[in-house]
Amino acid sequence: MKLIKKTIALFVVFISLFSILGLTACNKSDKLRVFVFAQSHEAAIYSELIKNFEQETGIKVEFTVEEENYFDLLNSSLQTQTAADVFYVRPGDVRAHANQKTVVNLTESGLITEDDVKDIWKQAIDFFRYDGTNNNQGDIYALPKDYSQYVLGFNSKLIFDNENVLAKLEPYIYDQETHGAWENWQGNDLIIKNRQGVEVGTYKVKLPGLPGQKDADGNDIVFTYDEFGALAYLCSNNTADALKPVYGTAFWEDMCLMAYVWGNGGEFLKDNNTKVNFDSPEFKQAYSAFLELNSKWYAHAIGSTKTGYELFTEGTLVFYPVGTWDIGYFNTYTNTLDYVLMPWPCSNAYKNSSMADRQDKWKARVDSVGYGIYSGSKKKDQAIQFIKYLSLSEEGQQFLVQSGAQIPNIESMAKGAYLSNQIKNKDGQILEPENKQLLLDVAAAEEGNGHVGTTVYTYNDEWFSEFFTGAAAKLWDTSAGYTVESYVAEYAPKAQNKLNEAIELEQDQKQ
Repeated sequence: MKLIKKTIALFVVFISLFSILGLTACNKSDKLRVFVFAQSHEAAIYSELIKNFEQETGIKVEFTVEEENYFDLLNSSLQTQTAADVFYVRPGDVRAHANQKTVVNLTESGLITEDDVKDIWKQAIDFFRYDGTNNNQGDIYALPKDYSQYVLGFNSKLIFDNENVLAKLEPYIYDQETHGAWENWQGNDLIIKNRQGVEVGTYKVKLPGLPGQKDADGNDIVFTYDEFGALAYLCSNNTADALKPVYGTAFWEDMCLMAYVWGNGGEFLKDNNTKVNFDSPEFKQAYSAFLELNSKWYAHAIGSTKTGYELFTEGTLVFYPVGTWDIGYFNTYTNTLDYVLMPWPCSNAYKNSSMADRQDKWKARVDSVGYGIYSGSKKKDQAIQFIKYLSLSEEGQQFLVQSGAQIPNIESMAKGAYLSNQIKNKDGQILEPENKQLLLDVAAAEEGNGHVGTTVYTYNDEWFSEFFTGAAAKLWDTSAGYTVESYVAEYAPKAQNKLNEAIELEQDQKQ
């Protein structure tokens, strides 16, 4: 899951946070101490699940939630040897924890067997494997809290419930009877106006269908970058004279650009993850298409003082990413939001390709965060009971799915009870979104439409942060004079230096 920068209510008194930092004496608590980050709705869900665990086992849990400074606080507690018994381990941190021996090797210690995880999504458990050299194989160092997918969503209220929007879309929607073969239809002219209402360009636009729908053969509608940009523009109403601004998109680099790069056949790294790949044509083309949501299609929420989360949930943003951890939260905004999942767009190279040919061209991020057990914990037996209950048990997984927190970690449950709507929410309603198959297509990882995040296989993510530190200010602002090429030329070497430092750090910590 991804940390969202929002105000979070702590679910324990402030003094428990001091205990995480080692500012109270000697860690003499009789409770199993658990330290996590969470959004407020997630924290409420896990608080309730933990109460169930306490009732079933008699084990008392001290549950501490933090967000903004989570990993700073965690690192401080590890340095002072006062860490909680259970804490989050990101996939990209597994090697560092293993090398520094800060978490228990669950396989070597006998706390977890391969039989315990045989029905867990393969990629979900592989995130937390390490054989001393390679990720994704070897011993298990943590259990997945969840197995998250990050697909694209749209607010159908802003399209299907709006006759004006449907009327704007209709001339550009492909219809076989009217237009003949897809590859032979050139589309219709679309005049683009900027936010001041001034005409700035005309483009031939043809859209293969409406978002969230399937074609006559049952294929998901997959848009190219330009098709999606035009779609977002047509769904927008963000000109200066708009009584109620409606924005098409509100994307940002560190979570959304990945899908664009992968959908163009590009990668962020090369040479066995030792070199940055920002200067490749595939990367630069994808990044340029990403930025054209603002500079060409005028569909991005530039200038709004609100976050994309706020715009989406208040019903003034059409397209926004939906992580599996967001589902429970978004489901509460029924008055303004009726979101539907859809594939991310793919390369403009497929503009004349059929929907059947596009099905495997789009990619979405798969990720996880895991429950690790602190190597200095005196309660390892209680800790393993706890993390197995939350991560592996059918009871725990059904509760989390019922609450809208995730898809099941258990693959057979995901493909069975979850997909067939047998698991309903507490009001007896079928869980949204209805098109869950899209999430499972992504969950299949490399065999489907999923792609592992860019920082999982590097020793830290400082190279990634270095590259994107100034990106938003310099590249979304069209008056700044930066191009993708000039930005890459300036920042790629800086990112490479950070990656080199990470590689050196790993070698030092292995010794």
